[in-house]
Amino acid sequence: MSALQLYGIEIIQDNQAPRSIIGIDSVQADSSISVENDFGSSGASWGMNQIHSISMDVAAKEENKLIGQYRELINIPEVDLCIEEIVQEAIIFPKDGENAIDIDLSNLDDKQYSVKVKKLMQEEFKTVYDLLHFNRKGHDIFKRWLVDSRINYYKLIDNDNLEDGIQGLTYIDPRKIKKVQESNRTIDPDTRALVINDYKEFFYYNENGIKNIDEEKKRSESGSGVSALTAYKQSTTQPINILTRDSVAYAPSGINDSSGKMVVGYLHKVLKTANNLQLMEDSMLIYKLSRAPERRVFYIDTGNLPKAKAEQYVKGIADKYRTKVVYDAKSGEIKNDRKFNALTEDFWLPRSGGSKGTEISTLPGGSNSGDTEETEYFKDKLFNALGVPKARFEEQNTMFSGGTQITRDEIRFSRLIERLRTSFNMLFEDILGTQLILKNIIDVEDWANIKNKIT
Repeated sequence: MSALQLYGIEIIQDNQAPRSIIGIDSVQADSSISVENDFGSSGASWGMNQIHSISMDVAAKEENKLIGQYRELINIPEVDLCIEEIVQEAIIFPKDGENAIDIDLSNLDDKQYSVKVKKLMQEEFKTVYDLLHFNRKGHDIFKRWLVDSRINYYKLIDNDNLEDGIQGLTYIDPRKIKKVQESNRTIDPDTRALVINDYKEFFYYNENGIKNIDEEKKRSESGSGVSALTAYKQSTTQPINILTRDSVAYAPSGINDSSGKMVVGYLHKVLKTANNLQLMEDSMLIYKLSRAPERRVFYIDTGNLPKAKAEQYVKGIADKYRTKVVYDAKSGEIKNDRKFNALTEDFWLPRSGGSKGTEISTLPGGSNSGDTEETEYFKDKLFNALGVPKARFEEQNTMFSGGTQITRDEIRFSRLIERLRTSFNMLFEDILGTQLILKNIIDVEDWANIKNKIT
């Protein structure tokens, strides 16, 4: 495979035939889409000139919707407070100017990898660290990965001088890129075993975001034989970009939904609780505004007037005696707005003849306007879902209490931080592996063997 194919971009123009893709089998645990060419039990392939459709937006659109919901969650103060607490615990910048992340090569065999090779690996790790501008952007990078549940960087490489390594890293919005796995399936006629050939991984990328190709197919003429991919290309001015697997550094959250087919974010389990908390706070505020003040109830004697005329009579009485003096801060004028009826104003009710006559009574205000038990319940549930000890946000909580004592919640929180760090380190692992291979410090097979030994 040439270097351009390994680290470059493949652009499919309108005059080029699309890939021979039959359909989608499933969404993988790393959020990639598995596209398989099923050749049947006899192993006979489809005709190469046949146009096939691709439907990859079913999962992509749902994931993009989730990413939007995750980003909206950080607008809730309690959620953002917990996210900041997690990020500050996970990414700690020493005061002496050292890097927040370092590489540990102690598990590598000293006989197989000399001190010189290890030193080169450490130097290249520092290069990767600097390419990400981690000392300046590390907090934002980790927070972006934590909220979006994945992060993507495009590796800028000079194809004419591969030994120079990665020249730069460009962030890619996860809503504009999708990982795809492609393979050919055949059934061995002798053993009846499933054989997977020509396995490929690549990224589908569009600057305007991944659109719904299925909808474009429905808009195309019925029975015209135009594939969804072709219809999509005809409806957009943007070329369809295929990024090779090695050209993109991809680090997912490592958390899947209940079906195991789609990557979800760390904030996924907070969606319902956060919505419940907002709903409870809004309802409590509405209750306080509408029920806090005492209001008068006027029962107006309308005699034997018909219902319509009785209501009109009561309305005239209310408009006559209602005074609503307001101050206009913009103009400095004082005016009387009688035409507006607020929730906190008095009630005027008609009373037919033969009753008690006109009467004025008082409607008491709400008795539990200061009760926040329900909101506190959902706040506690929110903190538990995010895994952050609530004691960290209490006013009288101190950094060190009891000398050597530590709560079980803090132990759980520290283990959560370690798990998040391990998943996030996949970003550095991906970029470092490319850098070491390009500079011929180690080969592809060696990196596959040692990458799990590096921490």
